[in-house]
Amino acid sequence: DRDQFPKARFPSLLDERAKAAGINPDDCTRSGFSERPFHPRASYAIEGAIFVGEAVGIDPLFGEGIGEAMEMAEIAADSIVKAFATNRSKGGPIHFKGYRKKVMSSHVGRSMRVLRIAGRLAYGKRWPKMVRLLFEHPQIAQNYCRFFAGYPLGTAAYATGAATLAWTLMRPAPKAEQLALPR
Repeated sequence: DRDQFPKARFPSLLDERAKAAGINPDDCTRSGFSERPFHPRASYAIEGAIFVGEAVGIDPLFGEGIGEAMEMAEIAADSIVKAFATNRSKGGPIHFKGYRKKVMSSHVGRSMRVLRIAGRLAYGKRWPKMVRLLFEHPQIAQNYCRFFAGYPLGTAAYATGAATLAWTLMRPAPKAEQLALPR
């Protein structure tokens, strides 16, 4: 029976541990999960260190990170080789200039930005509209899958997708019975 066990005082316990470590708890942001969602303006590298995969952030829609890490690893490896070749001759600290730009302009960077927007829509108050979008417009779902598989989409696919999304978001949300799968 749950009533036998006292409720944990996690916030106050966390504050006590932070203070014991010399950290002001008011200077920290608390999160109910250990993963860090992807954000386009997150840190990608600091002097002497480069971030890859979940260190940059996980996919905010599905919570994935392994595939993204594997894609980023190739970009990171190239950046590391270039940084050592450039900085070794100068004898200074290792900097990874241009790494963030390379990640953001790559397939994984573009995918993560799309997933961030999709996650905000899917997990927000508009989720019934997003479900309707995928059922009423199967081409949107097909293009979504093609995009994440790395196939290029034409300008028309992006324009149609954006217009369809805008139209879907402007319409009233469907009722629960309208979201049921066809039999």
